[in-house]
Amino acid sequence: MFSKKIILVSNAVKNHWNFGLKQDLYVIYNGFDFKVDNKVNINLANGIVFCSIGRLIPYKGHIYLLKIAKKLKSLNINFTLYIVGDTFSGYEDYELSLKEYVEENDLHNYIVFTGFREDANSYLKSSNFFIHTAIDPDPLPTVILESIILDIPVIATNLGGAIEILDKGNGGLLIPKNNVNKSVNLILNFINNEEKINQKKSFAKEHLHKYFSKQKFNENILSLFD
Repeated sequence: MFSKKIILVSNAVKNHWNFGLKQDLYVIYNGFDFKVDNKVNINLANGIVFCSIGRLIPYKGHIYLLKIAKKLKSLNINFTLYIVGDTFSGYEDYELSLKEYVEENDLHNYIVFTGFREDANSYLKSSNFFIHTAIDPDPLPTVILESIILDIPVIATNLGGAIEILDKGNGGLLIPKNNVNKSVNLILNFINNEEKINQKKSFAKEHLHKYFSKQKFNENILSLFD
């Protein structure tokens, strides 16, 4: 109420608050260190490895992710999906429903729930693709930035901060949040197109350095006060 200027973490958040706040709103992306880390080489003969990292809460869209996995299984795609993360207190039933869905649809040979892991990045580095299927806008999913830094191609639903991190799909694959068949078709076309994957990874890294570096963050903050 008493602020003249408000700094927001993404345009997704700005669009959410634009209708309720009269102050000047400024988007300044968080800044990150781009520490080069070696990616583990994966043998595709053992199948495609997907990784999802995040809290097991409804808006993160894990049920939607499992429906995508079910469709991939029905098409006889050889894959493993690591779901890394645990839930908040009060959401235990949601976590249980995810695991029940896996059993009911005979997905236990494809899905691995790791729980909370201090070494979450080891799963990311050992994966062919990172997949983020939020069904409500995620303000700025930083794990997408971590994936890009680790040279992991990204698949994400087309909403929230993911759109900005991936520059409307130039830096990764954007899929719908509510159409399993279309999402699976897009994913299969993407993962089988090495040229497109490399193009998007290259663009994503350039975009990251341009907009999400610590130097850029510092410049933007200082310019706002100037």
